[in-house]
Amino acid sequence: FFSGGWMLYRKQYVKGAIITAIIGLLMIGSLFINNAYTVDIATNLLQNAGISSSSSVSDIQQHMPEIMIEMEKLPLTDKILYFLPSVLNMLRYAISIFLGVFGNKLYYKHCMHHIRKIKSDDNGLGESASDKLQTSGGVNTKIAICLLICTMIINYIPYFIN
Repeated sequence: FFSGGWMLYRKQYVKGAIITAIIGLLMIGSLFINNAYTVDIATNLLQNAGISSSSSVSDIQQHMPEIMIEMEKLPLTDKILYFLPSVLNMLRYAISIFLGVFGNKLYYKHCMHHIRKIKSDDNGLGESASDKLQTSGGVNTKIAICLLICTMIINYIPYFIN
């Protein structure tokens, strides 16, 4: 779930920053569109179908044919805005699943590239290759904690607006 953060935690800074930015933009876009448009469109759909927005889920399910008729009447832009948050979330999850499956392989390639670079830069002056490997290895816990806090803030901002 924290694919960009995991990459940053594992010191894959460029890839991790790009993935984190993409996932962050998808998350913010989804939350913004949902709060600015989708909720109003859904409320209007229910009202136009003659259903109270405070109705139970079972009542709404019983009136699904009426809701679908009203959905067909929506302009194309409203249909896009209604489904766009779900599409953005699916993209976000697809990226996370992809990195969950291939993340270790990407990390392995990153490590091997980094190790080869350190060994080729070892010219016998100063720090040895094993010392450089020891100091450059490990993880970056501070950045992982920072990203976790930022993700929580982004997720909970909509609850404090309005």
